[in-house]
Amino acid sequence: MTNSPDKFGAVKGFVNRNLVLIVMVPMLITLHWGWFTLQKNPNLVDQSNRKNPFDIVMKNIKNKWGDKKADEKDS
Repeated sequence: MTNSPDKFGAVKGFVNRNLVLIVMVPMLITLHWGWFTLQKNPNLVDQSNRKNPFDIVMKNIKNKWGDKKADEKDS
């Protein structure tokens, strides 16, 4: 039982070194989940105005690394 403070020293060090990550990752996940949930609610977003998050990501990938002429045809 005398080693009990040493057991938590590693955990405390990990938390101190990664505090921003520990806070930001769940916050970003919650933010994206909330946006996705709001997009699915028919009382808040009309069907014609809904955005598919996968389409948004793929469009950004195409614009950055893909064929920009092919993307212009889609618009």
